[in-house]
Amino acid sequence: MKALVADIGGTNTRFALVDGASAELLVERHYLIADFPAIEAALETFLGDAGVRGSALKRLVLALPGPVKGANEVRLTNADWRVNMASLQKMFPAARIDFINDFEAAALGVLSVESQDMVELNPGRRRMNRGDIAVVLGAGTGLGTALLQCCEDGSYRTLSTEAGHMDFAPADAQQAELLLWLAQRFGHVSWERLVSGQGLVELYRFHAGEDQRQAPDARQVNRLATEQKDSAALQAVNTFVRIFAAYAGNLALAFKPAGGLYLVGGMTLKMVHWFDRELFNSVYADKGRMSHLASSFAVSLVNNEGTGLLGAARHAVSNRQQEDAA
Repeated sequence: MKALVADIGGTNTRFALVDGASAELLVERHYLIADFPAIEAALETFLGDAGVRGSALKRLVLALPGPVKGANEVRLTNADWRVNMASLQKMFPAARIDFINDFEAAALGVLSVESQDMVELNPGRRRMNRGDIAVVLGAGTGLGTALLQCCEDGSYRTLSTEAGHMDFAPADAQQAELLLWLAQRFGHVSWERLVSGQGLVELYRFHAGEDQRQAPDARQVNRLATEQKDSAALQAVNTFVRIFAAYAGNLALAFKPAGGLYLVGGMTLKMVHWFDRELFNSVYADKGRMSHLASSFAVSLVNNEGTGLLGAARHAVSNRQQEDAA
């Protein structure tokens, strides 16, 4: 049996045809969401590229941003697509269709990522015994966070969160000024407002001065900083990493993840060269009397853009096995 799985973000969508027994990705394609008016059009393109008919597939797993549990329709958080269960069922009449949160998929995908794709940021302990959890967080078009827990029977379960929308907390005087500047424009200021693609643009605007109306996009900010051509870009990427590290440290204290913390996401990967270990850890573990606790948990950056697809594939296979056993 073959399954079709997807990891759908705010900018990119990734599809794969999966072996239903081994979870091996057989055919994989990436598309820009902006190139398609709706998910159905993107799926039709993938089916043509993969040489398969929708009526022949028995399983469809879509990893989608935002709350999806029990939903019959999901409107993407950061893109203009509506993903409707009834419409998809017409395309895939014989398939069981599952919607899962995109960061739940990323959390499951971490279990399938090879060790050479892990960049160690903090060499703390990592233990995933029964009952233990890991935290998976990452920057892309938005800021996602999920938990991965090892169950008593040795299987894994995921828990989605909307932690990225919690209130941003400044760590110094400059960040307090940043918070005020953003609050005047947006009202509520979340961690996602800063640790995301658009967040990097806002950081550039802040460091360049309020009169900077035509700011470069996130890709350009990253490039300008890499080329050492723009002091505001350099300040923006430095602040981005610091705020990301502070957020990760907060999650370490909130969840005490014996399984470690894993940084994923499209923006995270594009900026991997800015994640200096010493800088990251100086902020991540700066938690006053609880600094020693934060330092005790391992932190790794997952340098694999297919983590969400791997997790969606794992979900498809594990649920099929559960059905077969029932």
